[in-house]
Amino acid sequence: MLKLRFPSGQEALSYLNTTLFWALSAGKPFLERVCLGTSLLPEVPAKFNDAEVAAIKDGKLFRGMKGDAVPYVLGLPTKENDWGIGGKQLIYGKSLLIYVDTQGLVTDWQVLDNR
Repeated sequence: MLKLRFPSGQEALSYLNTTLFWALSAGKPFLERVCLGTSLLPEVPAKFNDAEVAAIKDGKLFRGMKGDAVPYVLGLPTKENDWGIGGKQLIYGKSLLIYVDTQGLVTDWQVLDNR
């Protein structure tokens, strides 16, 4: 278990997977080793543009964002359907469907009313 303090002064606890820490990260800097064993990242992935980084920070989706950015906003999907030439459908719980085209971009999403 790690206790982290952010530059803002906020603190958080994070679980460290020691198997990943020791086995997969030999010879890497300490911070990178810690991040491999947790869901923490040492930096924002360079593959995301400024709009995607802002959306991730705000917890929002937008049409045209990279599908790879969606888990940074919502976490891992519960299920994923491959629609072949139509792209993918990311399913979150029982009520949120996110559509990603074959180019890997978010095209739309749908919130189901599960009353």
